[in-house]
Amino acid sequence: MKKIFDDGPVYDTDIEKAIGKAGVKRGDTLFVHSQLYSFGRLGEVKTKEELVSAFVDALVKNVGDGTIIVPTFTFSFCKTGVYDSEKTPSEAGLLSEIFRKKNDVVRSAHPIYSVAVLGKDKDYFLGADTRTCFGEDGIFGRVHKKDVKIVFIGIGAEGLSQIHYVEELLKVPYRYMKKFIGKADNRPVEVEFYVRDLEHNAELDMKGKFAAFCEEKKILKTVSLGNSSISAVREKVMHEKIMEAMTANPCAFLKRPYKAETTRE
Repeated sequence: MKKIFDDGPVYDTDIEKAIGKAGVKRGDTLFVHSQLYSFGRLGEVKTKEELVSAFVDALVKNVGDGTIIVPTFTFSFCKTGVYDSEKTPSEAGLLSEIFRKKNDVVRSAHPIYSVAVLGKDKDYFLGADTRTCFGEDGIFGRVHKKDVKIVFIGIGAEGLSQIHYVEELLKVPYRYMKKFIGKADNRPVEVEFYVRDLEHNAELDMKGKFAAFCEEKKILKTVSLGNSSISAVREKVMHEKIMEAMTANPCAFLKRPYKAETTRE
């Protein structure tokens, strides 16, 4: 099938080749972030679903008997206190919503940071602790312990969620622990979430400082495709670089200086 982008036709095989050139190989475990609208107009493609399917199929072909993890986050739980792994829509984009509905894909029970998983190591990632968002045995902790490659489709390093795992490891001053209580799959659940200090405008500058940092350190391997790109990096490489920068300055990637004097329980 051919997709028409502003810069010309892109075929299914082009998507598959671009993912491979970014460093994805058979047997890999991937954590995939996506933002497909950056690729431009769809041209001959009748629906967005067709485009999503092309990317999902290309990922599956590249990893073969490997594992694919896609975020299906639902921050709405923080307000509603309700999460259903089968019915609650993903808030992480169209690719994640379509991926979670595929045959053999299973979604985790975490009410805020759920993921949809396909592949041989599915049980390991689905078994992550649902009582923590960024803790050692949560999904991000388990991603760090495995040899996982983080893939960015149509989005750059600003899409990285794994940075929050480092923030909790280092106990950065601009976040604090907060508990959220509700029901996940009709069962009572209590989740510890290391949240940002919104009162003092603590916000990461992912598109600016962090993206520039990744470019300067040449962390990502990036391949152009259509109007956008596909990038990949081993999580352990990304983790090491972020740890180094944030150990030296925990507020290194904040948009503005953080001077909160409030002590939270």
